[in-house]
Amino acid sequence: TLTQVTEEKVAEYRDNRLKKVTPGTVVRELRMLSHIFSTARREWGFGDINNPVANITKPREPEGRCPSLTEIQLDRLLAECKNASTEYLFPFVLLALHTGCRSGELRRLKWSQVDLEKGYIHLSGKDTKSHRRRSVKLTHPAVTTLKEMANNSKMLDMHGMPTGLIFPAKGKPDQPRDMHMAFNRAVKRAGLDNLPGEGKLRTHDLRHIHSTHLIIFGADLETTRKSLGHRDLSTTQRYLHVANSHPQEVIDKMGRLGMGDTEKTLSKKSEP
Repeated sequence: TLTQVTEEKVAEYRDNRLKKVTPGTVVRELRMLSHIFSTARREWGFGDINNPVANITKPREPEGRCPSLTEIQLDRLLAECKNASTEYLFPFVLLALHTGCRSGELRRLKWSQVDLEKGYIHLSGKDTKSHRRRSVKLTHPAVTTLKEMANNSKMLDMHGMPTGLIFPAKGKPDQPRDMHMAFNRAVKRAGLDNLPGEGKLRTHDLRHIHSTHLIIFGADLETTRKSLGHRDLSTTQRYLHVANSHPQEVIDKMGRLGMGDTEKTLSKKSEP
């Protein structure tokens, strides 16, 4: 019962868990347990119960991952994604690099949320981590890639326009495709499965790479925060290298990220 969960028992639980999982995992579990007791006091009629998590020492969390890739590494990764058997891998990785969207946000993205005329994608609150809707400006290569996907889409509405998910699962058009296995294979082929101090490149790292380059290319923190959908500025400050620039100029600069020969290929495909 709640009253049997003491500070001593929570401390013992913490120590035992630290032998099996990372400090970050233990911290998240303790936060969840603390939230249960807070909810019990506020909403379940346990007004006098103490929160046993409040006074125990929490494990120190390591700094968050923030890997960086050189232009050569980015070109190599995109080339491997383009040659992958999974046709959606290249556009998925390109959009992740050029928008900073989370993997889940892109996998759940529908054609109805894309405005190719104005160059935006609109994320609904139910699809974002912060539960807040946001609009993300698209770079020119991102628009070109999406237009190419739209022209090749087999799921069309009564007006001949693409409909449903942009990245549907194979044989299950109403479910988002899992990109992790295909991405991991491309990462290994590109030689990015053992980055110094970081280990294997992950799909979420593409968001960090986008954010870092956004700052390097001249975005201020507030512009970066809004683009990423962070609730507060403290989360964005890990990418700090600040210089002010007009948002549209930043978006245009982002269009050059990791494109190399890929941009020439896309340009040729878009020629009449």
